[in-house]
Amino acid sequence: MSSDSIINAEIDFARKQLEKVVQLHDYDFNHPDVIKISQKLDRLILKMMTKQVCFKYN
Repeated sequence: MSSDSIINAEIDFARKQLEKVVQLHDYDFNHPDVIKISQKLDRLILKMMTKQVCFKYN
């Protein structure tokens, strides 16, 4: 499995996790659990985007 595939799988998992946690906390986007998972998802997306930009310019 390539590193891109691994990151994509992690992003998909984090998205699903975020959906569940948001629903669990009645769509309170300021709940600490929601923020924590959202930030994790942000980092994963940034990691993927950074890899794509580096690949494009190398």
